[in-house]
Amino acid sequence: MIHGDDSDDNCYIMLRSVLFDVFLFVKMALCAHRYCAKLPSDTFTHLTPKCRIEAVSDDDTNYQAVIRLPINSPVKYPIKVSECFC
Repeated sequence: MIHGDDSDDNCYIMLRSVLFDVFLFVKMALCAHRYCAKLPSDTFTHLTPKCRIEAVSDDDTNYQAVIRLPINSPVKYPIKVSECFC
């Protein structure tokens, strides 16, 4: 690497940032599934959370993770995670 050329460093930092964002989303989804499995339910209630990633900018470079918990959860609004840059 040539001194003064930090394009490789920037790419590495960006890749680490993207991988960290993906890791956080997967960890959040696993935690939501574990929480939903402990909720009271009957045979007609689906205990799976709805997870999605949506673009928050016009150029599709910023994304936001959204999780919606089942109806028997006390949390009735979608949980939104701050923007991640992919």
